[in-house]
Amino acid sequence: MPWKNPYTPSIQLGCLKAYIDSKYNNDDVRVYTYSAYVDIALKSFNKDHDMVSSTFKYLDELSYFLLVTKHFNPLNMDNPAPLYSKMIPELTEKGAGSATFAKSTAEAKSLMRSVKENTIEYLEKTLATKFESNKINIIGFSVAFNQLYASIFAYYYLYKKYTKKYNLIFLFGGASIGSELTLKLLKRYKVRAFTAIGEGEGKIERFIQTCLDENNLQKLVPRLRQKIKDHKQGFFYLDKEGISSQGTREADACFQLPAINDLPLPDYDEYFASIQRAKPDHANSEHLQIPLEGSRGCARNCDFCGLNKNWKGFRKKDPENIYKQLLKIGSKHKCHRITFVDNTCESWISTVSSKLLESKDKFTIFAELRTAHKQPFWRKISKAGFMYYQLGCESLSDPLLKRMNKGIRVIDNLRALKYCCELGVTVYKNLIIYHPKTKVDDVLEMERVLKYIPHLGKFELAEYEVTEGSPIYNSLSNEEKKDLIIVTSYNVDKKIQSLLPGKLKLNNEDFLSKETIEATDRFKERYLKLKTKYLHLKITSQTEDKTTIYDNRYTDGEIFTLQDAHALIYDICHQGLTQDEIFETTEFDHRDIMSILDDFIDSRLMIKVGPHYLSLALRQLQENPGKYAAA
Repeated sequence: MPWKNPYTPSIQLGCLKAYIDSKYNNDDVRVYTYSAYVDIALKSFNKDHDMVSSTFKYLDELSYFLLVTKHFNPLNMDNPAPLYSKMIPELTEKGAGSATFAKSTAEAKSLMRSVKENTIEYLEKTLATKFESNKINIIGFSVAFNQLYASIFAYYYLYKKYTKKYNLIFLFGGASIGSELTLKLLKRYKVRAFTAIGEGEGKIERFIQTCLDENNLQKLVPRLRQKIKDHKQGFFYLDKEGISSQGTREADACFQLPAINDLPLPDYDEYFASIQRAKPDHANSEHLQIPLEGSRGCARNCDFCGLNKNWKGFRKKDPENIYKQLLKIGSKHKCHRITFVDNTCESWISTVSSKLLESKDKFTIFAELRTAHKQPFWRKISKAGFMYYQLGCESLSDPLLKRMNKGIRVIDNLRALKYCCELGVTVYKNLIIYHPKTKVDDVLEMERVLKYIPHLGKFELAEYEVTEGSPIYNSLSNEEKKDLIIVTSYNVDKKIQSLLPGKLKLNNEDFLSKETIEATDRFKERYLKLKTKYLHLKITSQTEDKTTIYDNRYTDGEIFTLQDAHALIYDICHQGLTQDEIFETTEFDHRDIMSILDDFIDSRLMIKVGPHYLSLALRQLQENPGKYAAA
């Protein structure tokens, strides 16, 4: 159902189809995937609408929540029509929510009718035509991002119309199904379905095998439910009492594949066929990206992260295999824009980069990375085509990074940002604010560092969210978990807000001092107003004993000319050296060195973080990695 970005196929669906096909290569099991978001989004709205904004703004949770409420009313509201009419204005430009796709209430109502009609048409013509009367039909929903209510709508439509005619079993999986909030919502909406929590391949393989062993629906469901009771199947059943078995991490991770190196190439054929059918001119769009994976899990245990909630351990593919899959899928779909979905790509990216540098095939690749790497690493991977990074910075305070158990330092963050800016790659980076372990000194240090680096680009401020399964969440008492605040982006009353998937937030007053909250509030207000787009600190010329720097971070433009000792010390500090390392590298008097370093810091040409001194001006590189990337 609707997906976060229609320019990218679902890797969950692609991996599951390829895996199940490899296990059941016969007529007993036929697997179909459905990229519903492509057809529904493009048919429901003006064809000139951009595909990404169509999905983000139109086919989100509020849209389908209203459709489920109006047309199926599973909560047995006395009269859902007034609620529907009351909420429609939230979908207009005057609404405060995220789904603003109409200029007027009348237009919003018309577009909602279009969404409903095109969703039903898709379910009828594309999915229901595949049902077979003499077999068990397993209908699976991969729920992630804005897909919950769209999946509930599809479930109710198919359940009410086809369960008497066909043997239907519903199975919910995907990242969001591991959330207690999602499971509670499914319970409230009386969804009668199985759920696969955690990694899907092994669980769904066993689920299918049970169906094959007992091809009688009246006997099958009780048999499946009986199997669940031992807590070792990795899937559960939602019934009128709710979840028949309470999941644990051990249960969620059971039948997790011991290794992932031999997994087949994800099958995206249906997605690309959908794009070609729905909007042919987008089939080769420069926005299309193919997702791949090189690893699952993460070796770290950052206190704010819950991505490993339903996984156990860390597994990776052999770099040679990753490289071969990269070449194969790029050639198959004639698309060399790749997105790796790994939590972090450190374990294989250097080796794969070496192979790409030797290859004639050129790619443009996105990867998530930690920042604790030296300059040669960044040069190498950018030349290989890794041109888009999500860097795990999170903070610019060393004490807070340590309390987060992040395993990196501020100097790592600054080095990485500087090197990436010099290389011309695109970097996405966040600073977590209102983290429950923040102290006033952390906020002040973050502000201090940011004053030096506006030329390195602006951070996204991410207000701390409690992620289920994270170390912080697991440390909360049951009472503290009950006190968590559910926040949505919609301007609705609390009763309705409780029915919409949202973000969990702490009551900051319970975890942060009043001084810390006030300091963070002031910082947030100032930083959001900061403009960094045309700010520069760069070396314009450099010889052996002379360096010229242009700086317009704080003025209309200022020139600094460094000579002799100043030029040498500034140059060696591009790698971020400690005082002792600087003393060992040069033969100058130590007092003179310290005086020069102080001058650089006073003019903000250099920053000191911890024991390290880092020159901040961007250098002119002889090579532009961008020329190595695919267009």
